[in-house]
Amino acid sequence: MSLDMTSNEATMLRILDYEQNPSCAWQRYDITGNDIEAEIHCSTNDDDDDGYPDGEIQEWIEEGYKGIAQALRVKGVSRFGISGVAVIVTVNGIVQMPA
Repeated sequence: MSLDMTSNEATMLRILDYEQNPSCAWQRYDITGNDIEAEIHCSTNDDDDDGYPDGEIQEWIEEGYKGIAQALRVKGVSRFGISGVAVIVTVNGIVQMPA
């Protein structure tokens, strides 16, 4: 029996595999909040945005967003970035994929 996956599901599995692979670059944006206020817990192993892991993980928090919708407009959805970096975006623990 084969596993039937949508294109988005297959892409998400590849993105999450990148995050677990120490030779792959990734960025993660965990958005928490509601319709009125939100913050983003950010982390990456590619702090200089060159598409290659830097050897350590950098973490920071971005505050002051006027709700989840604004935070999503800034960070977007899970995807592969222009340099090949895997970008993981979650909202209150739920992975965000393109429509």
